[in-house]
Amino acid sequence: MENRYFETTDGIRLHYTVTGNQPDALVILPGLGQDCASFQGCADVLSADHTVYVLDYRNHGESAVTEYGNHIEQFAKDVKEMLEDAEIRDFSLLAHSMGNAVAWCFMELYGNERIRKYVLEEEAPILLSDPLWSEEESLRYRGVMDWPSFAPAEMRGSPDGNAVRGEMIGRIYHDHVNRDWRDAFRFVTMPTLIVMGTKSHYASEELWQYLQDSVPGCEFHALEGGHAVHLDAFDEFCRLAGNFLRNSEVSAEKAGISEQDREMKNKYAVDEGYLAAGKTVLIIGAGGNWGAHLAIGMALTSQCNLILVDTEEHREGLDRVLEDLRTSGAKGSICSGIVSAELFSQESELLKYVQKEFGSYDSVMNVAAINA
Repeated sequence: MENRYFETTDGIRLHYTVTGNQPDALVILPGLGQDCASFQGCADVLSADHTVYVLDYRNHGESAVTEYGNHIEQFAKDVKEMLEDAEIRDFSLLAHSMGNAVAWCFMELYGNERIRKYVLEEEAPILLSDPLWSEEESLRYRGVMDWPSFAPAEMRGSPDGNAVRGEMIGRIYHDHVNRDWRDAFRFVTMPTLIVMGTKSHYASEELWQYLQDSVPGCEFHALEGGHAVHLDAFDEFCRLAGNFLRNSEVSAEKAGISEQDREMKNKYAVDEGYLAAGKTVLIIGAGGNWGAHLAIGMALTSQCNLILVDTEEHREGLDRVLEDLRTSGAKGSICSGIVSAELFSQESELLKYVQKEFGSYDSVMNVAAINA
């Protein structure tokens, strides 16, 4: 196993490990509070067929302690920069718990074309229940455990006693549990293995069925164990993951995905052409979950200018995006506006309004239209 370090574009020193020396790359994204060592056993086994890369997120493991960038979009950008540092083009992906949120955000921001295969271990698309949900809906989307809406004391701890690190892990936890990733499954079109634990807080047959329905053609297994099923059922987990990563193939036809649909799913992933400094991008529907990821990802990735538009229904979401952009140190200018639902539904008239109110723009990303 080799330790490597690199500096991100925002000046944070991050650590990752490299195990094995095979042509095919496997990237492992641990869960919240975990480090590279948490997956070294799996890396040792899976390195028989892959060179295995495991990332320490900022404020995790041997990576730097920082009060900046403790949210999922920045973690996804850190993954992108680790891939650049390691000179990885195409890769398979194994993610555990919050690592899947980072993976889904990466797919939304940068597309899914580089990901050959995907092992999804132990995650739900939503962690907090909507008060309006029925019990069945709650079981389907988030499993069986009630998550608090704030980081409890035990989540603010740090193995090395670093108070700042512990506080930042608490901040990441808060960002993580308040997300809704249901629309991100549109990007999970690669061959996928889903592994869940029978004694986990996600041990809900309704959730397991939802995940399988959301990823047509996937392979699914529930193993005897808790949330860390890769440790509780280590041998079986590694056997399943190893066989899947070596052998699994699935066609778009088998997964029920047309080529036209695949193109549409990738159309709004962040394209480098949008991101040149000084360019202005209009995001329609920026207060929704996906629009928020795009806006924050663009601001972190470049110095482009953003115009963010949504309706009164998503005002709270748009306000959160603007606050995240303010604290993230976005370089480009940010303009925003709330418009009527009637105007929002008429794109040609909306574009005229935006040009009159905010000036010209170079490209448009109508997230509301593709989500409709």
